[in-house]
Amino acid sequence: MVQFFHNTIVRAVADDDNIPLYRFDFIQLHFLEQFRSNAVLPDVVGLVVNEVGDSIEIEDKWGQRIQIKFWNDCFVEYSKQKDLLSDSTKPFFIVVTSTMVKEFNGKLNLCTSSSTKIYINLEVSEVVELKGILSEKLENTTIGKLDIQHTTMNAEDIASKTIDISTLMNHVQKTVEKDLIFYCKAKVTKVFGENSWYYISCPGCKRRITPRKTDFWCIPCEKKTERPIPRYRLEFGVLDHSGSTIFVIFDEEAKKLIGQDASTLFEANIYEKATSNNDDSDNDDEVQIPKIIENNIGRELLFKVKITAYNRKIKRQTFTVMKIIDPTFIEGNDKETKDKEMEDNLKDGSDSKEDTNDSSNDTSKKSKDEKVVDNKKRPHDGSDTKEDNNDSPNDTIKKAKA
Repeated sequence: MVQFFHNTIVRAVADDDNIPLYRFDFIQLHFLEQFRSNAVLPDVVGLVVNEVGDSIEIEDKWGQRIQIKFWNDCFVEYSKQKDLLSDSTKPFFIVVTSTMVKEFNGKLNLCTSSSTKIYINLEVSEVVELKGILSEKLENTTIGKLDIQHTTMNAEDIASKTIDISTLMNHVQKTVEKDLIFYCKAKVTKVFGENSWYYISCPGCKRRITPRKTDFWCIPCEKKTERPIPRYRLEFGVLDHSGSTIFVIFDEEAKKLIGQDASTLFEANIYEKATSNNDDSDNDDEVQIPKIIENNIGRELLFKVKITAYNRKIKRQTFTVMKIIDPTFIEGNDKETKDKEMEDNLKDGSDSKEDTNDSSNDTSKKSKDEKVVDNKKRPHDGSDTKEDNNDSPNDTIKKAKA
């Protein structure tokens, strides 16, 4: 990934065949375990073999497969490029850059980041090689439906615990013995910089460390820290129809949201400040929020937030975010659930209709059988008796059926 600063100069030059038009750092899928820290965002290339909604499954030249989740603008770009294909039902090749490695139910998956770029059927050497290896799969095959393993908490569970900001604020006034967990769907309106966007932490316990004259001291670990690590602490101003508040997002969730770790962003920020000719940048009191963080302003997200006893003591009300969920994920799950319920209802209706027909036939058959039995109970004259005697084998069968 190349970052541009305010003083970066870009000039047009003549074409040079020695400079490749595209440059990727492709990682073999079976090595993705090494990139779980997301300090480096790997590029991947493969054949799209399965898909559903905004997720695909690709296969590389070694036969390894992995699922990729497209978020927001990345899914829009993927859909645009896919629509240009002459036949989008057949497998095609894809390059996805700057992905993030996640683990779900013990299985590694990828998702896009804010730096991700997508290329379908791009003519680069890696794709050409892949075409030669997987050429058989391109003939007489279609893209299958990807079987997605969803989280244990479904849309109904989340909906039952979703409240607006006003209700969330009211819960702070209540006295409870344990922490409360809620979901809030809100739009990001501001990134506050008064308390910075990061904190310097101990590499061991991950707590904030105390700067001294010549070094850093970790109070919980009771030792000097040689190599402190920057970690995210973001303060988002959020808004919904009922009010506004501040959500605080710490390192792990912030890393997922931003697409890179705080150390990488911190170093880029330091470099920009060191090479800047802007006198205002020398003002240490003014915290510059990186653009990649501010890009989240305007996004509507679903926040899983926690209310603790601490919320009832502080004057400046903030809420700690435990998890951030894209609302489209919940809406997609909810739609799948409703579609399945509708399908089951239609099936049940069809079964009920068949049961009704069967019951009607049974009733008709039963009426006929009862009529035969009633005839046997009526008093008979001699001719009737003779007729009954002649029909006795049929009557026996009818009685057995009844």
